[in-house]
Amino acid sequence: MSLRSKIVLTLTVIAVVYVTVDVFLMHTMVAAPFEALEEREAIKDVHRVQAGVEAATEDLATRARSLAHRNDAFRYLHGENPAYEADVLGPKALESLDVNLLYYCDAEGNVVWGRIEETETRAPIAVREFPGRSIGNRHPVMLTAEDTGSTAGLMITEHGPMLVSGQRIPDLAGEGSSPGCVILGRFYDDTLRAALGERVKVEVDIWPLEDEKLPERERELKDQITASPLPVSDVADDGTLNVYAKLHNLVGAPTLLMRAKFDRDITASGFRIFNFALLSTVATALVILFVLMRLLQRIVIQPLSKLTTHTIEIGKTEDTTVKVAMERDDELGLLSKEFDAMMDKLAKSREQVVKTARLAGMSEIATGVLHNVGNVLNSVNVSANVVKRKAEQLSVADLKSMTEVLEARRDDLGHFVTNDPQGQQFLPFLGELTREMSQQRETILTELGALGKGVEHIIELVRSQQSYAGTVGVFEPANLPEQVDAALNMCKQAYGFTGDLDVVRDYEELPAVAVDKHKLMEILVNLIQNARQVLDDYGVEEKRLTLRVCRVDDTARITVEDNGPGISEENLAKIFNHGFTTRKDGHGFGLHISANAATEMKSQLWAESEGLGKGARFILSIPMEAASVKQAA
Repeated sequence: MSLRSKIVLTLTVIAVVYVTVDVFLMHTMVAAPFEALEEREAIKDVHRVQAGVEAATEDLATRARSLAHRNDAFRYLHGENPAYEADVLGPKALESLDVNLLYYCDAEGNVVWGRIEETETRAPIAVREFPGRSIGNRHPVMLTAEDTGSTAGLMITEHGPMLVSGQRIPDLAGEGSSPGCVILGRFYDDTLRAALGERVKVEVDIWPLEDEKLPERERELKDQITASPLPVSDVADDGTLNVYAKLHNLVGAPTLLMRAKFDRDITASGFRIFNFALLSTVATALVILFVLMRLLQRIVIQPLSKLTTHTIEIGKTEDTTVKVAMERDDELGLLSKEFDAMMDKLAKSREQVVKTARLAGMSEIATGVLHNVGNVLNSVNVSANVVKRKAEQLSVADLKSMTEVLEARRDDLGHFVTNDPQGQQFLPFLGELTREMSQQRETILTELGALGKGVEHIIELVRSQQSYAGTVGVFEPANLPEQVDAALNMCKQAYGFTGDLDVVRDYEELPAVAVDKHKLMEILVNLIQNARQVLDDYGVEEKRLTLRVCRVDDTARITVEDNGPGISEENLAKIFNHGFTTRKDGHGFGLHISANAATEMKSQLWAESEGLGKGARFILSIPMEAASVKQAA
């Protein structure tokens, strides 16, 4: 992963963590308090609803008290005011009082006058909880009114909840006992509920706790509501907030379940603030991320990229003289200056190392050159001696004598050649001399050609050592069997192979292979010469040298095998080491130089032997794919 990607990933993780933590904190510090505030406000509204119910009940109690304290009501219950019914208790009495129930009862609970009406039509109805003849002196309204003088509260009737107020009629005659009481009742119906909701601005629903029509959710919460001294809040599926409270009846027992529904305006406002803060946080994080990326890109990433690119370029070109030249006064500028200074020191150190390496390798290079040149000089020396001998044998004296005779007979040369017996022998002698000199000429030219090739090979051997300075020889297509035979002939000329050496050729037809011919000749001459020397040194009776050329997969293999003493397993591992030899007069240079030459040709050279006394074979494996041809510098 690049440095830029790591920085982007790190900053992104930081931004995500920052936004996540900020969202958590805002939800904790903003959203949660808004929800708590909304719940508190809802509970306050429920208390206002309860207060509204109590106010409606108190209003009903006030009207009952007003009726109970009238003198004519007292006289009416004593039977002294028969006109009271016509004056006060007419057909519109309940409607004018805005009640649904009006009872005048004596002290025993007998109904002296009573009427119950339906709210909308004002039609008379019967209510099981308020019998028309007598409610009895044990009725809750009668008991409470008798004890305290007045009562007000809720009752559950067959027609629904009803606000009830009972007021004891005072003893105006001073007899010590009340003649009875006045009872007012008003159904807690939709009209009263709507009026109450409009008053407190809250939608209110009320059900009897034991009502079979109680909704499922309210039925699930009923036990919790009745057990809790405080209102219970619950979030509905539609997102509204429901707050539940219980209402008590005349005797203080939970009778009604009240639900107040609230739209979550406060929470919505809080979430709007929360969302705005969230968007602001995300935008801020993105802006900070962008600014940091731009700053890091300009201050850190670009200079580091420049330094990295410069370093990679130095690695490719190995040119340590190119400078970063980063003009900065911060740590990166100091780093670039130190890097340039380090490259200067590295260049000087490298130059010293190269000089030291070259000096240290001069001995090995010189040894290799002398060894290979010595092998070729043997062949050159043989050719030079043959040329010298043939030059000495040239018929120059005969040609000189013939020239002197012709010079003496210049004036009668035609007569001499035609008529003189000595002159008649001149033309045959001249022909024979021409043939003899032509043969000598061919021999000299052949040896001079061999001499030239030897000298050219010596020159190439010296030039090939330039590979240590980074040059590469010329790769050109070559017929491998011909190259093997050429190396064999060079060894025969140079070292005079005896007739007791049996040379076996096993050549497979191969296409031309791209090789460095001079390095290949150097390797083959070394291998063939080593095999000959081993066979001679150990006195093998039936000397046999086998030369093979074959193809194995994508490589061409040249094998030089002898039936000599073989190579021990221990020596196989170090036979190509510089200076290693098993011969008394050997130097250990030939195989080491051959292995290096094979490597320079991108080939492989190795030795195999089945053990002492079982001969040895050296195998040169050459890639057959097209080799790159590079001209030696």
